[in-house]
Amino acid sequence: MTLDELRKKIMANLADKGITSPDIRLQSDPFKGWRLAVITDELEKLSANERKLAVLAGIDEHFEWLDLITSAEKEWAGPLPGDEEPSQLPLWPEALARGNMGNASPIFSTDLDEDLTKPIVVTFYSLRGGVGRSTALAHTGRILSEMGYKVVCVDMDLEAPGLSNLFGVKDEIIADRGVVSLLTALDNKQEIEFREHLFPVPKSDNLFLVPAGVPSAEYARKLRFVSPEMWYREDYNPLRGLLDGLRKNLPFLPDVILLDARTGISEISGPLLFDLADMSVVVFFPHPQAKSGTEVITQGLLSSKVRRVENGLNITPVIRFLISPIPSTNTPGSIKQYRDRPLGWISDWMGEVNTSREKAGKESFRPEEIAHFISYSDAIATSDTVEYDSAKPSHYTQLADWIVQLIPDDSAPDKPLSITTKKSEILEDLKFSTGMAEYQENLLDQFIQTEWVKKALASETALVLGRKGTGKTALFRKISEGDKVTTIVLHAPVELAVRKKWMMNVDGFMEVDRIINSKDGVQWRHFWCYYTLVAIGWQLENQAHDIVSVLSIKQIKPKTIKEFLDMFVSISQQPRFGLTLSDALTAFDLSLSTPRILVLDGLDTGFGSSDQERTRRQSAIDGLFTFWAETAPTLKNISFKIFLREDIWKQVRLQNKSHLLGRSVNLKWKDQASYLKVALRQAMESNKFKSYLKGCLNDPRLLDQDINHWSTQEVYAVWNQLVGERMKGGNTTFSRNWVWNRLSDANQDHSPRFLLQLLHHALSWELNEDAKTPYTRSIIRPRAMIVCLEKVSQESLSSLIEEEFQELNTLITTLKQIQRSPFHRSEVGTVNQYLELAREAGLLEVFEEDADGISNFKVPDFYRLALGIARKGQL
Repeated sequence: MTLDELRKKIMANLADKGITSPDIRLQSDPFKGWRLAVITDELEKLSANERKLAVLAGIDEHFEWLDLITSAEKEWAGPLPGDEEPSQLPLWPEALARGNMGNASPIFSTDLDEDLTKPIVVTFYSLRGGVGRSTALAHTGRILSEMGYKVVCVDMDLEAPGLSNLFGVKDEIIADRGVVSLLTALDNKQEIEFREHLFPVPKSDNLFLVPAGVPSAEYARKLRFVSPEMWYREDYNPLRGLLDGLRKNLPFLPDVILLDARTGISEISGPLLFDLADMSVVVFFPHPQAKSGTEVITQGLLSSKVRRVENGLNITPVIRFLISPIPSTNTPGSIKQYRDRPLGWISDWMGEVNTSREKAGKESFRPEEIAHFISYSDAIATSDTVEYDSAKPSHYTQLADWIVQLIPDDSAPDKPLSITTKKSEILEDLKFSTGMAEYQENLLDQFIQTEWVKKALASETALVLGRKGTGKTALFRKISEGDKVTTIVLHAPVELAVRKKWMMNVDGFMEVDRIINSKDGVQWRHFWCYYTLVAIGWQLENQAHDIVSVLSIKQIKPKTIKEFLDMFVSISQQPRFGLTLSDALTAFDLSLSTPRILVLDGLDTGFGSSDQERTRRQSAIDGLFTFWAETAPTLKNISFKIFLREDIWKQVRLQNKSHLLGRSVNLKWKDQASYLKVALRQAMESNKFKSYLKGCLNDPRLLDQDINHWSTQEVYAVWNQLVGERMKGGNTTFSRNWVWNRLSDANQDHSPRFLLQLLHHALSWELNEDAKTPYTRSIIRPRAMIVCLEKVSQESLSSLIEEEFQELNTLITTLKQIQRSPFHRSEVGTVNQYLELAREAGLLEVFEEDADGISNFKVPDFYRLALGIARKGQL
């Protein structure tokens, strides 16, 4: 039984006895079973055995501690469950016992705005051997040293040392040098020259090894005196003294110390994990045999408080997982077994902590960001030493990146001395537009040029596909407002100034549908031809007379939707009216001396959101493309550019969509730097921010260039000044990658609107927070984005439903009731008809498939936050 299940059962048992307000204290015992105390005066008349029968009826659990007492008996009962803190000794029994009791609210160094001081200590550990732990450490050390960091690797696998072999320095190690000699000398309070135990690793200026020693009879004798369990109960601790010496008594200050811990539950490995590590890298192979043991170790780590104290806070080591060695196969079965399964385990192991963090407004751990996979390699497995070629990609680079996120960035340019006094002015001067493109006044001045933007603007492109927030309407505005000479607006969203009063709205389209259904021979393609002629007549007055003449009507410039529809009814009553409309458009096309582009946007939501209105939209848009396919090839001077949602286009019934091959573009933000430029373009509107940048950038002349011409590295340089280079929180990563990953939906699509919303809220949060706790490493501290992400998630989900996919409302309600992700498709019941649409919308992605097809779905984290549902690893 879980703790909650057990508590509910006990309360039900007491209620059966008429006891309704007991004081129940229930917790896991550190070593076995449960600890329970029930305090209520209503037990007074019951004997000890009767109390036990009443409270524990139907419960088959082991209770290591059981007190069933009255309030008077409590006075002499002594400490009860929850009254005493568990032992904080970083030894295996105590650490794993703390893990059994749980710690839902650990504080990690990555939760703090401040960086750790050097060196960063990282422990590599595996419960079982043969998983490549030492190899991973050696490769990581090589990579970090090539990046310019000074790295000291320490072989703490004292019973089976091997790092000296991997680094090719075995023959250089001499007796009485290494960890065992250091520990015994420290235990005897001897004077030590730490540099004598430090061996440079060949082919690197920054990589050093402290070996375990040279195995011998004397080595074995000294090893007998290595006793961390005893040291942690004494005033002086040689193990801590070893780390202090490496920190203070070397000719240089290391950036990183990598500890290679002994496999299994060995005495010395406990402190390396639970006391000395800033980060613990847990290595395991995803076999069921490894699951329970690795889970227990993970819970022990999450419940530990390491030696390092930051801002008066005892912190918990950052945890990362290395799954190794994975067979090199990509069959669906192997992917599930070797990749999806361990990620599910990790999700479950971190579940309690993640729930607590999200409730506290902190970022939860994402399994895919705190785990890395290493595929089996014959070359690595059979190599005697570890070599590194910086010109070739390494499987272990991710491990180095994790560690780099914790290392203080001494290379960052100094901030101007005035930032502490001027930062509030910069914050107040910065502005990020969060509304739809329809409402942004200076949108045309802030447009970002990308390759797909250039293609969308090209005259030969007839179809521009995109979701809300990807820039579809922004492009429409750029075309319709930026070039009013050659552009004719055929249909526009209701919010835009270019929209005319006669253009169709929801009621107008409903009336057109009624007209079409009531008149034989009238079709939607005829309506769109008529709509086109009216738009032309309105904008080109000189040609309006010719159109009126061909159509045999009095005028072609209706002032209202009613006038527009009356004219349509009148024309549709003429004999062969379809040919008449076509002739009028052809005649106008031939009369033009300058090419014209007719643009349409706003069709996504222009018909309404009910089932009937969406059906009408489908028929109307089918008719639009039928009209286009029949007409466009015959026109010489008129072209069309239709802006439409991708999912609607996929449903269009057109006999031959090949007409649009090479003539359509899908607005997807696939380039990270271009995506960030959207926000930086608006930030650069602040003169105070630009002035600040002049004192920060290596080359301030960058500020005089058009942002469209900035290189990727130049974009990153300015971005880092705005929000910081590295994120804080559960998942350490570069801020640019964090934003890119967090703001993506299930289809890996990115909306610039979401980015602007995030920075808008982060800016507001920073204004308030900076007054209380000043921060000078960037204008907006990275933590501000973490705090504000859930709010952006809520706004984005609301936008998704209200502006695009109203039909998903019922599914949203069902997902909130399920309360977890992933889920089985059967759990959504009758609304499973919307699952495919939810995939199109980026709200759901496939989690698992079986022989019958897709069985399980999951909600991407971006929308999961808004739904308020928990992430579960396994169903």
